Formats: sequence, C-alpha cells, structure tokens
Amino acid sequence: MTLFNFAWKNIIRDTKTYIYYFVNCVFSVFIFFLFIALAGHPVFKLIDVNSAMWYILVAAQLISVCFSLFFITYSVKNFLQARGKQFGIIVILGGTKKQLNQLIFYENIVIGLSSIVFGILIGMLFFKIFLSAAERVIRGVELNFYFPAKAIVMTIIIMGLVFLLIAVIAPRLIRKSKVVQLIKVEETTEKMPKRTGMYAVFVISTTAIIVGLLATKYVDIVSFFLLPVGVVAVGSFMCIVVYEGVRFYIFLSKSKGSYYQGTRLLLMSNFISKIRSNLQLITISAVLYGITFLSVILMVSSTKHVEDLIRKQCPYAYLYTSWDESADTEGNVELIRKTMQNEPGYKEIKMLFWEKDSEGDNGSMIMPASMYNQIAQFLKYPNVQLQGEEALVVAGSVKQGNLEIPDVYQKMCEKQGHQLKEKDTQQNMIWLTGYLSGTTVVSDEVFEEIEDQLVVKEFYAFDVKNWTLLKDKTKDLRSYFQPLRDKQQATFISDYSYYETDRLQKNLILYIGSILCFSFLLGITSFIYSRLYSTLEKECNYYRNIVKIGLSRKELTKIVNRNIGIIMWVPFVLGLLFLWGGILVIDRSSVISNLSTGVVCTGIYGVVQVLMVLTVKGMYRKKIIEGVYETAI
Repeated sequence: MTLFNFAWKNIIRDTKTYIYYFVNCVFSVFIFFLFIALAGHPVFKLIDVNSAMWYILVAAQLISVCFSLFFITYSVKNFLQARGKQFGIIVILGGTKKQLNQLIFYENIVIGLSSIVFGILIGMLFFKIFLSAAERVIRGVELNFYFPAKAIVMTIIIMGLVFLLIAVIAPRLIRKSKVVQLIKVEETTEKMPKRTGMYAVFVISTTAIIVGLLATKYVDIVSFFLLPVGVVAVGSFMCIVVYEGVRFYIFLSKSKGSYYQGTRLLLMSNFISKIRSNLQLITISAVLYGITFLSVILMVSSTKHVEDLIRKQCPYAYLYTSWDESADTEGNVELIRKTMQNEPGYKEIKMLFWEKDSEGDNGSMIMPASMYNQIAQFLKYPNVQLQGEEALVVAGSVKQGNLEIPDVYQKMCEKQGHQLKEKDTQQNMIWLTGYLSGTTVVSDEVFEEIEDQLVVKEFYAFDVKNWTLLKDKTKDLRSYFQPLRDKQQATFISDYSYYETDRLQKNLILYIGSILCFSFLLGITSFIYSRLYSTLEKECNYYRNIVKIGLSRKELTKIVNRNIGIIMWVPFVLGLLFLWGGILVIDRSSVISNLSTGVVCTGIYGVVQVLMVLTVKGMYRKKIIEGVYETAI
C-alpha cells in the first residue's frame, strides 16, 4: 500500500475526524467562487479599472483569499492537533518523519481538491440566488444569470494554490514534536505566556501607527500599512486584556477563598491548562468580531444616509455656471427653469462670489453679508450680522478644519485701513464641497471699499423636493450641457448624478461587505467549535476521571456551559468595546453620525450571539456528556 492509498483510506474510514476540516475548506471555496463569479459578470466588464467600483470588487477578492488562507490554516492546525496521538502511533510503528510529512501532505491535497469540487458545485447551485439578491441590494444594475466559466477556472487555480500552500505548511506544524508528546497529547498542559512578548508587540505596533500618522510626507505609502499594523495593535491589546483579566480573576478569587468553592477550581484549572490556545482563540475571535461589527455598521449607515450625505456636500439639487462669454447664460438658465419649475418645492437663486483674481488665491472667495444672507435664506441657514471689521469664514469642504481669513483678503482690507477679525465660522456648505478652499464673508461697508479690486463670478442654483426621483429629467439636462462642458463654456452639476453613483457604490459595498462579514461570523463560530472538537477526546478523558471520584452530571454540565460562555462571550464583549471605540473616533470626523445605527446593530448582534452560543453549547455539551458517561466505568 502506498502512502497516498493510506492517506485516502484514512479519510474514507475516519470521516468523523475529517468532516469539520472538510466543511471549513468547502465553505472557503464557496465564498471565493461567488465573489469571483460576481466580479466577472458581463455587466461589470464596462467598469473603468480606475473606478471605485472596480477597486471594491478587487478588494473583495483579495479579502476573500486572505480570509480563506487564514481560515483554512487555523482549521488545519486544530485538525492536526486532534490527530496527534494517531501520528505518534505511526512514528512508533516505524514511520519516518519524511513519511509522516508526506502522509499529511497527501491528506491535505485530497481534502483540498475535494473541497474545490464541492465548493464550486454548491456555488453553482446558489449562484442564481446570489445574483438575484445582489441585484435587489445594489439596484440600478441588471445581473442576469450567466455561466461563470472564467470564475470556475480562476477558483481552481487560485484556491488550488492556496491548498497547495496549506499542504506544504501543514507538516511543519507538527514535525518538530516529539513522539512522546504526540502520544500523550491529552496529558500535556500549556504554560502561562510571558507578558514581555505581548507587551512588546503592542508597544511596537502602536509606535509604528503613531509614527505613520506623523509621517505626512509619505502618507500614501504609510496609509497602506496602517490597517494591518492597526489590526496587530488591537489584537495584542485584546490579548493583554484577557491575559491580565485571567490573572486578576485568579488573584482576586484566591484572596477571597472563592477559587476553591464549587466547580470554579475545575473550570479555571482546565482553562489555564490550555491558556495559550485559549488566548489565541479569544484574541482572533475578538478581532474578527470587532472588524465585522464596525464594518457592518459603517456600511449600513453610509447606505442609509446617502441622500443626507449628498445634500451636506452640495445643498442644491442643480448648479449652473458659465465659464466663457460665448455661453448663452440666460438661455441655459431658462432651460433649467422650464424643466424643473413645475416640480414640488421648486426655487432658484442667483449667487455672486468674488475673488481677487484667477490665480494665487487657492480657490478662496469673498462676499458681502447681504449676499450671504440671501444664500442663507435660500438654504434655511441662520442669517449673519456683521459690523465694522467682523468677518465670517465659511468652509469650502465638509468637516474642514483650521478655518481662517485668507491672507489675500486680509492684506486687501489692510490697505483700506481695516483689520478683519473672525467673528465666527460656518461648517455648512454654500457651494459644492471641495471646489473652494473657503469663503470669507465681510460687512457690506468693508466690501464696498474693496469691490473694485475683485472679479465677480455668477452661479445659479436650483432646488426641488423630489430631486432623487428626477432621473430622466436630470439625464436630459446632463446630455444637453455635456458639449458645453467639453468646450469649457459652462458647467451643469446635479446632486442626482452624485447620488446615483454614490448609492450604487455603497450598495455594492454593503452587499459584498455583508457577505464577507457573514463569512467572518460563521468563521468565528467554526474557529471556536473546531477548536473545541479538536480537544474533545482530551476533555472527555479529563472529566471521565473526575466523574469517577464524584463529579455529578449537573456539575459537569455547569462547567461545560461556563467554559463555552468564557470562550464565546469574552471575545464578543471585547468586539463590542472595539466597535464603540471605533464609532466614537470615526464620528468625530464623519459627516453622518453612526450612533443610532450602532445602537440598533448592537442589539441585533446580541440576539445573534445568544443563538450562536446556545447552538455551540448544545452541540458540544451533548458530545461531552456522551463521551464521559457512555464510556465511564
């Protein structure tokens, strides 16, 4: 019998041991195939490779590959741990390290190839449903069913390479283990890790983040590395919290004497005997929880508030301006007026902005208070009352900081004997965000003295209540003004154009992100259950011996339930802390608040977590009870 035949018979005859690892692998292939098939849909072939949607699709594929690699690697580690005694027996019977490595390699190749086949088949069964759901969520895109031949080939190649890499790595995970350790795997205990390693990782990663944030000169390069370094920093911090929490709990309970009461001693001693594995599992789960929770809230919030965000960035439904004297300004304005004047809530305004010249002012404008108040009345902003040398500075971009009077206008007023003093600042937009660096509003008296040194710009703004529903009218106006824009004669800007693009992108992010986040949540549950299942035999032996000396079924059930509770609820709570820390930080620079969405989603997360805990508890407790009492003497 060859080693390959031996590996094949191992898998066929002991499906109970291999099934969870195989299911995890199939799930990874299934998720990756769906993303590749969606990205390869004929509709998305028209997307510009430099567009945001193209980057979204590419990012989803990269994330799914990284998740699959990490997910499968962690699964195979638990899988090999569960088979430690079997490997030790093979070595005792004369198997060499080379043969053992080849056996593990062949087993992983067989499971990998089978997972690819089953993952693609299951993916094809659900592909139509997947496209239908994507079409409903994304909206504005028709995703008809097609045969994803390219996706099948790419899945076979890419996931084949992933499984090949896993097959090469897997033997290295145990080949340094001694034969005695493999045979007595259930008797070995783990030592408490040292603080220095965890603290060193946290300090180094945190320092790297601080240095990166300060390195503004290399912001493009540094920002690429901040996310993975941030994940390492958060992960190491969570590991420290759990580690110190366990030590503090033991110290506190021992000092009060409660450590030795009831089943607490058995629970904690068992937990500490696997402290390294438990810390690793809790940390990984907590990081995935935090990333998943925060990502879902940001995606849901951004999709929910697309209209509000667009209006904050541009408070007018339509904007028009002429850049060349040859443009028929009156005729173009009249065309917009006739097209929209019958819509509910229609109103228009002619706005005048002044600038010193076309160069050297960095896009900053100036206007008298009377002009600003007309715009404020149109936008329902508070009016401003400026006297003497008082000035109001209006932001040119959403959430713009460091608003101050530009030097060009300060010097201009100084020549007239006026020293402008900032009375207040205005964060609400009076023009399209990003087009101006800011607008300075001065009193009418001061403005009259410098007006002859300024160049006036005319802008026309139009607004209606139902601007999100005027797709056809907006499209007609855009088609009419496009030649004028190409000739640089005039510009027509509509909120609907930004709304349509932004909504499509955010819906695509929401759909893809939701699938990834759902995969992460299933991955967390799978991580936990795979880890528990890999140590099932050890746990049964441990509790079986204690049952013989008087541990009751009720006490055993209580210990198992508490053990599951610690492993699942601790990372969940840490994930929520990460979530709310992230929300509070992001909301400081975000246009739209995520607090209300965060509260609702937190409640939903809690319900889902309860269901997950009950499911894992029920499955694992049943296996423990069966393993302990059915074989107990």
